Amino acid sequence: MLVPLHIYVLLVSRVWDVTDLPRLIAVWMIAYAIGWLVFPFVMLLVIDLLGRRERYFDYMVAYNWSNVPQLVLLVMVLSMGRASPVLGGLLYLLWTVSMLIYQWFIARTALRIGSLPAVGLALLDFAISLALGQITQSSASGASGSAPGFGLTPS
Repeated sequence: MLVPLHIYVLLVSRVWDVTDLPRLIAVWMIAYAIGWLVFPFVMLLVIDLLGRRERYFDYMVAYNWSNVPQLVLLVMVLSMGRASPVLGGLLYLLWTVSMLIYQWFIARTALRIGSLPAVGLALLDFAISLALGQITQSSASGASGSAPGFGLTPS
């Protein structure tokens, strides 16, 4: 459902020196699949530490659906950033902070946990996304040259 928006984000957020397009597409598709699976699997481990196993599915449903407005807003931010890089950078920073707060709220509400554990989950998701973004960028760069830009991965 969100793949077209992810493709748009991929295209406008990076400057790819593509010499091996099939490899770039393969790297991105693998990263997309990994990004879609990693956090739910990590949460299977974390949820027991929080003592909230019975709330796992409630949380994961809310978490997955939260990706729709997050990605729509990101597309809007990146589109506005194309007109003004300074405005784009500021909007991207605001989007990032807003999404961390949104993920905190979802974790706190759906899992019925305190603020500090919810902050931890939001930061865990963010760290996983950054790590996967860096690995993806490095893998694609190794295939096709320089790939500057910030790391964005599917959630």
